[in-house]
Amino acid sequence: MLNTKEKGLAPSAGPPQKKLNIFSSESITDRLEFVNILFEDLSGYIEIREIKNGQANTKYLKNTAELMEYDPPVDNNIYIGMFTRKQKRGRNKDIQKTQVLWLDFDDVESFI
Repeated sequence: MLNTKEKGLAPSAGPPQKKLNIFSSESITDRLEFVNILFEDLSGYIEIREIKNGQANTKYLKNTAELMEYDPPVDNNIYIGMFTRKQKRGRNKDIQKTQVLWLDFDDVESFI
């Protein structure tokens, strides 16, 4: 079995860090920073997908102020579109702009 150095992971220094929920009221500064990094100075709709039991509910927010007010259901998986949208649609041809490079690695174990 490989140790953490051999796996390329840094050994932990102390107790594990608490993960922040950017939508909690306890982390409003972190949430504002996150929202600004993604969408500051961009126009277009911001896509939110709430997924529960395989069913998706898509919302399109008009601006970052609406995203800051967004209160997601705690029992859903929440996905935020990294591109703003020209219109309230989730198609590739409706994407507008982004300010970030985003990588999504699903099922990583199958690639190792």
